[in-house]
Amino acid sequence: MIKEPGFLPYPSPLNRESDEAHIERASRFGNKDAIIEIMSTCDEKEIRFLGKIGELYPETTPPHTNIVEVIEIPSHHEDQDNNSLLTNKNEVTQYVIEHEGTVIYCVFKPFDGENKNRKEETGHNKFYSQEAAAYIVSEAFGFDLVPPTVIRTIQGREGALQLFIHPEEYAQWETCQDKLNITQEQIEKLETSRDFYNMAMFDFILANADRHQNNWLLKTRLQSGVNEHKEVDLDEVTPATLVAIDHGETLSTYSYRFNPTKGPSRILTEIEPTQGSTGEQIDLGIPKETPLPAECIVALKQGISLQEEVTKQLLQLEIDPQEILQMWIRTYSLIHEGVFLSNRNRDHIPLPIDQTLDLMRRYISLLTTASEDTVEYITTLSPRTIQTILNTPLTTLRQNPSFAAIDKTVIHTLKQFNHPIIRANI
Repeated sequence: MIKEPGFLPYPSPLNRESDEAHIERASRFGNKDAIIEIMSTCDEKEIRFLGKIGELYPETTPPHTNIVEVIEIPSHHEDQDNNSLLTNKNEVTQYVIEHEGTVIYCVFKPFDGENKNRKEETGHNKFYSQEAAAYIVSEAFGFDLVPPTVIRTIQGREGALQLFIHPEEYAQWETCQDKLNITQEQIEKLETSRDFYNMAMFDFILANADRHQNNWLLKTRLQSGVNEHKEVDLDEVTPATLVAIDHGETLSTYSYRFNPTKGPSRILTEIEPTQGSTGEQIDLGIPKETPLPAECIVALKQGISLQEEVTKQLLQLEIDPQEILQMWIRTYSLIHEGVFLSNRNRDHIPLPIDQTLDLMRRYISLLTTASEDTVEYITTLSPRTIQTILNTPLTTLRQNPSFAAIDKTVIHTLKQFNHPIIRANI
């Protein structure tokens, strides 16, 4: 855990001119690098507590399992060349960040406010690190779905500090349907938008089974000028339509496999369940396969090109190395299958043996303390040998002459990857 200086800034990993797969478009959140810098480096004296989010916005905020607080940070970080580091070229977040030294509204999710019972149910030691991890992953793939998020300490409490998305600009999907009088035709158009596709891939990559209607937000107002707003015409859906929040329960492969898929991921991987005349469910949803558009493949390859950098950042957050490996396996499987995936249309994650082994070899060197000799030796083992080592108890292996000559370090290293998904793919 990084204790000093009390925060962990995450500059956007997308500033790579040499990356051919780079997706370049303005962010719905404004100048993210500047926002991250201010949230990370501002003095605690500049941070003012406003209250619990449910008390501040009782009509638009559902009950939270964890304690969520809203704070404000005065913006005094000006740049002479650009007037302000927070110049919002996209002009869609002015309710949150205003020009010329006003405030940045943030949501703070402290570790000591996390629900202990919920952590036991999901197998997480902490939720706030997953919030920061979700931002890193969203940025790496160019999804631009998650508000800027950092880990920092405020008044001795460590947690996730995230840009606050005002409910007057983006509102929960369930609320929006009534507020905007959305038609079925408009819903169908939204379900083929880039953001909708990105969110479906994002939730699968992160193993997110908690994308309920309160944590994916739809744009309700569009800023057309300074302090001038108009209602969004959903017949002309803009590229920046959705925002994803609440990712504390992500990166838990076990939890994901045994919970129903929700949100865009479910819609793209499952045919709607049949309902009876009185509302009872007749048939369970039937798995379906929706092809990935070309732009989705580009985004996936962009994320993979930043694989090592992203992995190191997630390790800094103390994300389980096994979960990091599973995340990349899911990413590769999307490209390999060419369709949207979820736990609704796949029992396990299919990958060719050579790709699975390549991932294992890469992560053995990245996620363990194995020596170069050990890693090199593992690359010479056949898939069958690796599979046997993964599936056989240590005591049995030591009694087998065929494995007696294999160094204990090699076996111990491979055992760290003894996961059902790995075994299913080898």
